[in-house]
Amino acid sequence: MINFIFILIHIFLSSAQAWALPQTIKIQLERHQSHLNMAQKEQINDFFKTYHHQKVFITGHSEDGGSTQYNLILSYQRAQSALEQIKLNHVPADMIFIQGAGSNRNQAPGSLLMNNRYIEINLMEESL
Repeated sequence: MINFIFILIHIFLSSAQAWALPQTIKIQLERHQSHLNMAQKEQINDFFKTYHHQKVFITGHSEDGGSTQYNLILSYQRAQSALEQIKLNHVPADMIFIQGAGSNRNQAPGSLLMNNRYIEINLMEESL
């Protein structure tokens, strides 16, 4: 079942990335953290003062330190935290798309694992 979900996410991402605008923010998180602190919330709020009428694609990421299932859940919870904050900025929920990527698309190997703990928020040029 998890492999099937990975395939669907990959297909969805492949098509969604073609519409991504250069307006992207990346929010670093601590290990096992899925909630946003005040500074991170402000970062999102500042971003959406300008971009509150566009579709949003949020991806939560995690390091590969835990099980595949744990990393998927944690990364989804991270994306969900960003979604909740974005909704407070008057972006309708039906314009926000989220996913948890787990540790499948890690950017940093070995000692740089902390660089894999983040939320990526992309504005979309067209509807999905």
